[in-house]
Amino acid sequence: MIYSKKFFILVLIPIIAHMPLFIINNGWDGSIIDYGFSIGDLSGIKNFYFEISSNFQFYIIRFLYFLKIITNLPNELIFDLFTGIFLILFCYEVKRFSEKIFNLDKQHSLFCFIFALIFPVWNSLTEINLGLYLFCFYLAISGYRLFSNTKNIFKFIGIILILLSFSIKSNFAFVLALCLTENFYNYVQKKKINYNSIIIIFSISILGYLVNSFYFPPYGNYSGYNQIELSNLKWNIFIKNIKDYLSFLIYFILAPIFYIIFFKYKFKKKFMILNKDFKLKSLSLFFLMLMIMFPYVLVQKSTDIFNFTNFDSRHVFLLSVPFSIFLAIIIKKIKTEINVKTSNLFICIILLQSVILLTGSYFAKYNYTLIDQNLIKSFQKIKEPSSGYIIISSKKLQRNFYHLNNLAYKAYGKAAWIVLFDNNVDLQKKIEIENFFADYKKIFSKKVYSVKYVFNNMNKNCISVYDLKNEINPNSYFIKNFFINKDKYFKLSKILEKC
Repeated sequence: MIYSKKFFILVLIPIIAHMPLFIINNGWDGSIIDYGFSIGDLSGIKNFYFEISSNFQFYIIRFLYFLKIITNLPNELIFDLFTGIFLILFCYEVKRFSEKIFNLDKQHSLFCFIFALIFPVWNSLTEINLGLYLFCFYLAISGYRLFSNTKNIFKFIGIILILLSFSIKSNFAFVLALCLTENFYNYVQKKKINYNSIIIIFSISILGYLVNSFYFPPYGNYSGYNQIELSNLKWNIFIKNIKDYLSFLIYFILAPIFYIIFFKYKFKKKFMILNKDFKLKSLSLFFLMLMIMFPYVLVQKSTDIFNFTNFDSRHVFLLSVPFSIFLAIIIKKIKTEINVKTSNLFICIILLQSVILLTGSYFAKYNYTLIDQNLIKSFQKIKEPSSGYIIISSKKLQRNFYHLNNLAYKAYGKAAWIVLFDNNVDLQKKIEIENFFADYKKIFSKKVYSVKYVFNNMNKNCISVYDLKNEINPNSYFIKNFFINKDKYFKLSKILEKC
């Protein structure tokens, strides 16, 4: 029975694995949104989304802010609920796509849903701005499903959703990839091809790309952001990107391949795993993966499966679509060609592989939250510095300046500082403001930047220098039980202040 007790346990595992979403705070670009919500001023958030040419996402943020006003819920809870809901909805659309295109039965499409839900790239969803990435991917795949409906009203709604999804530029390729994959599979399998669908989707994607490029390009601080310049493509980066993407394939398929080879030679059994249908499905999914990767390779962006520390996993969110479907197909083939017990074994292996990486990556992000909390407490224990610039000497940590500005705001209740980590500051030499903040002069060019980058209460040009004591390397967090002994580490000590 599909909806058995065992199945609900399997669904419960990824849900529990994602619970850290609710205890990890926003940092990075999410700090811009968190601060805007905290002070009730969305002008900085609007500037952020308009400058990166993602205007539509700002209106989703406005809706979330409306929910905050009427519910009085904390910022983080609203962000996490929104992200969690659309993660589930996106994975459910992947399940429906696997049923529609690859004819997966209900049981194995449910495994596809589970594999997508626990695919080890979602740690970056701790940032609400990346939750909006996922929301736009959901609009793309659900919009394509509606567009494929025979009724014109659903087609129209689907086109609207697809157009809205173009707020994330990789959706130009993603929607086209969904369409071409379906038609490629149908053509080889049934000699059927829907030319009208291809023409419409191709036209929408190309027109959307051209309109965005010529009329809504990134500007201001994000001028040239993710713009394709073929002259800047480098072979060494290209090769690295390919290796990064292949790390996902190698991590998940090595175990079943070795087992099948062992089973074949030990029991001299012939397998039909590489039959025509399996080859066609695999080729179609490989084609889908290449098209998904294409825009990221062009702008030289990627990450490998073991990258937990930053937010680059946003570049591989969409790999969850072909990989989860492919893994579900492999499970079905193993069940048919070998036996149910072996199939169940590999379901457990895939879940274990994903849970290990997902929980590990969430653990890394949670440590960052604990460090941020330590910094806030350290600020509060030290006399409030004069408004101006704060330089923190740190050998181990990296944070962008507006994330640090937001921590200072949380410590003192006002945004009166520009804060910077510096790994090479010489505490014995004379400290000059210009030596540290020359690259940040551009943010003073517009008043809205002071709200966007969390320093709108700054009224002096004083400079304060702090030393960060008892730092530990990220690789030592587990060994030194940082989770338990967090209060021992990352303490601020004030060195000097001058105005």
